[in-house]
Amino acid sequence: MMFPIYLVTGFVILVLVATATTIYIKVYKRRRTNTVQSNPGQGAAIAPPDKLAIVLFIVTIVVSVLISYVAGYTDAYKAYEQDVWVLSPSDIETFYAEVREVEDDAIEVQKMSFDDATDQGALRYEIVEEQVSIYRQDKIIQLSDLSEEDLISVILMKDRSGMTSVFKIELLNAKN
Repeated sequence: MMFPIYLVTGFVILVLVATATTIYIKVYKRRRTNTVQSNPGQGAAIAPPDKLAIVLFIVTIVVSVLISYVAGYTDAYKAYEQDVWVLSPSDIETFYAEVREVEDDAIEVQKMSFDDATDQGALRYEIVEEQVSIYRQDKIIQLSDLSEEDLISVILMKDRSGMTSVFKIELLNAKN
């Protein structure tokens, strides 16, 4: 089992702070002892350990917050990247429709309703040919090949932002 890198990094930082504090206290005591023996009445020229402890505590807190932020961001981004291409059943919707109007980059359809209560009227979709596949019996066709009163199936896909766009159109029955 491998430990997360941010825990190892945090442990290393704590060990470094503890080591630095220990070394500082030893240097402080030696300097204080030498100063008192050579010049009685004069204090040490370096800061006392209690002030150092406060500074090191603040530095440790700041570094810990930064490590936590980076680790959290990395972990969340990794989870996002894993879920980006996972589709749930609610992300895809298919319905049958009758073509009402075809333009260069748009199509207007009348959704076929098998239940009169859910009739939504005419729907208009902007079609980008590079992003939307249009088929007729497993053969790719152009948007201009569709005409009024053709029966089609429309597959909509919802992206991560919640926007729904046309993914695929299949011509089921051509009227002309």
